[in-house]
Amino acid sequence: MYLVITTQPITGYKVGKYETLDEAKEIIKELVAAGQRNVMIAQEIPMKLKVEVEF
Repeated sequence: MYLVITTQPITGYKVGKYETLDEAKEIIKELVAAGQRNVMIAQEIPMKLKVEVEF
């Protein structure tokens, strides 16, 4: 999974989730062509977390 993150002036960030790197790159190309200048891509890395809460 790949995440495409763009900044929005009012709402902050918009995140899109895509299956393949090629699909994410195509979306980035479309966003840049439409005038979006701040676009980031990240790879989702699955991991197991153990959380303990004490009361």
